[in-house]
Parts: sequence; C-alpha cells; structure tokens
Amino acid sequence: MVKDLNPGPPNGCLGSIFALGDAIYFEGGAYGIGGGLARSDGTDSGTTMIKVISGSIVSMAYLTALENAAVFFVRDYGDVGYGLWATDGTPDGTRMIKEMQCDPETHHPTKIAVKDAAAYFIADDGTHGYQLWKSDATEAGTTMVTNNFSYDYWRMLGNIDGNIYFRGNQLYRSDGTVEGTAVIQVTVSWPDQIWSQDGITYCGSRELDQYVVFWKLGQVSDNAVEWMDLRDVAQGVVDEASSASRPYTIGNTTYYVGKVSGLWAVNNTFHFVTRPYSAWKTVGDPLELSVECAGGIGTLSYRWYKDGAPIDDATDATFVIESLTEDDGGLYTCRVTDAAKTIYETEPALIEVFAEGELPAAGPASLLVMAAGCAAWAVRRLLRKRQGT
Repeated sequence: MVKDLNPGPPNGCLGSIFALGDAIYFEGGAYGIGGGLARSDGTDSGTTMIKVISGSIVSMAYLTALENAAVFFVRDYGDVGYGLWATDGTPDGTRMIKEMQCDPETHHPTKIAVKDAAAYFIADDGTHGYQLWKSDATEAGTTMVTNNFSYDYWRMLGNIDGNIYFRGNQLYRSDGTVEGTAVIQVTVSWPDQIWSQDGITYCGSRELDQYVVFWKLGQVSDNAVEWMDLRDVAQGVVDEASSASRPYTIGNTTYYVGKVSGLWAVNNTFHFVTRPYSAWKTVGDPLELSVECAGGIGTLSYRWYKDGAPIDDATDATFVIESLTEDDGGLYTCRVTDAAKTIYETEPALIEVFAEGELPAAGPASLLVMAAGCAAWAVRRLLRKRQGT
C-alpha cells in the first residue's frame, strides 16, 4: 500500500484511476477532511489530496483523461450537488464546469468515451433531459450533441473505430455531430457491450431466459445488428453463449462457451451451408432452389442467375418456380454479396426439364449428360471472363 486515503464513499469507489503527466489521480478522502481528488507520484509523501470537493460523502464517477486534462462526474449528498468537473492536475484547475446529472444509482450508468480529444457522455442538464454531450474539459467546450431524445435509460458503450456507440431505446452511432448521429435498427435485444476485432464490430446482449442470464452475440453492419445463432448443422443443435462467455476470435475461428453444451467453435470464413443441386424435373413440377450462408459480413443480398443471365425479381435466398416448362431447363447459380461488397457464387445446378413420361432413368449415362452440361457452363463462364463480360 502506498498510502491509505480511505478512497471512495462507504459503499465503495465508483471512480477510476487516470494519469496526467507523470502522476496518477484518483478519488480519495479521509475522515475529518472530506472527499475529493487525490494525486500520487508513487510515494507516501507524494500522495496527497489536491482538491477537497465536499466535506460530506462524494462520489467521483467515470474519471476520464483527455490530452492535458481530465473530466469526471461528481455526485455529492451535501451542498455541491451533481455536476461535470474538469481538472488539469492542480487545485485551482479542479472545478465544476457544468451543473448536470449522471446518476449511477437512479439511472443506468453511462461511462465516458473519448474521441478526438473530447469526452462524450449521456447526461441531463436539468432542461433538456438525457442527451448526448461532449466536452473538451472547458465550460465553453461542453456542448450538447443531440437535443431530441426523450428516453431516460441510457448506456454509453464507447468509442469503436472512431464512432461513438450508445444505447437508449435503440442502438445509436455518432461521429460527434447532430447529422452524424443515427439509429442502428435492433430487434429483440439491446446491446450491453460493443467491441471491434479484425475490422468487424461485435456487440453482446445479456438476456434472461427462465432466470438464467446468457449472452447473445451480434454483428453490427451499416444499419443493423444481426444476432447470431450458434448452430451445429450436422447435429441440429442450437445454443446461445453463456453469461460467462465473451466470444474470442483466433484467425477465422471464434470460440465461445455455450449456455447448454460446452465449448463451441464458429468458422467465420464465408461458406455455403446449403446450396442448390442439379436435378431432373417433369414439365409442371415445382422447383425450389435455396442457399443458406455463414460467415459473411453484415447483411447479405442475393441474386439468382440462369445460364449466366440474371433472373428478374429473383433476389431472395430461395428461388421458386411454381410450374416448370421445358424452357426453364438450364444452369442455375446464386450470387451472394455481403456488406463488404464481396461476391460469392454457388456452383452451377443443372436443372433438366422433360416432357411427361420422358424422364430418363437414373444411371451412369444420365449422370454423364448432367456432368457435360455443367462442364459446358464452366467453359461459357471462362469465355465471358476473358471477354470482360
């Protein structure tokens, strides 16, 4: 122990340690002195209170360092009240810069995120309700980013790859401007955590299922969150990540602990789980071709092709013809595009349509016919690529 300054209120410290220059700062206090900001150079004599904020109980929440200053929220049960404070590490430079409330007891805690030397947080100035604010640790530089929120249960999620994410009744992303603050549509779940790994933004949500808390894993795209099932296709088992498991990615594989069934591994490389297969059909039969994909980034779009030409309005994962004609015979493929604009294409499925009573019997010769059709399609595709079409 460097020095006992009885840090924090009786129910424990709500603040954190931050560094400015060659010293650390933290919430401290002592009986008969009061609570406030303490400074330490790592020695007993160099660990002192630099600013007594209140003689009564005080909580300094979300201490966050910027470039040459720091900001934090003070909640005092005496005469100081609630407010956003800033410090440059000196007694005179430690002061309240905005009277506002960010109360971890009565409202969901909102931490402070840092972007471009400014602090971003959710707070109520007593006039506008809870809004997104930013501060450069000065009174003039503490301004409201948004002014149209009416929700009062917010959580700041943090700065992910240069964007500020926070959660109210929806998930929001902001570049620090009014125009650049937008809703990311979320269904079913509200994210509690958000992080980035290998260029992909993930979020986690704690869900309650029959009094058992577990994690759901989501992937954030441009305008949506896609929640992922943890699925074993071969065994038909679907699970969720447990409350103790935050997925961890190594290379193209993500590992997590399942809520029910142990350790799971997910292949993040794009692949087709199901794809269309070649078939013989009779005139009048229905045709249904479908794809199921895994590992793509964000929202997927689909486009079906026949003999290399796009089929009008065939833009779903499933393509259906209610009643086949002989003209419907040909080679069918599906091109899938993910949010990164990467295109994946299925192998061609040769659909042969015969008149009623002319469907050939299955055998080696007929399989050669089907294989020859697929080979012909491959030759045509190679020629188109060489011709730049």
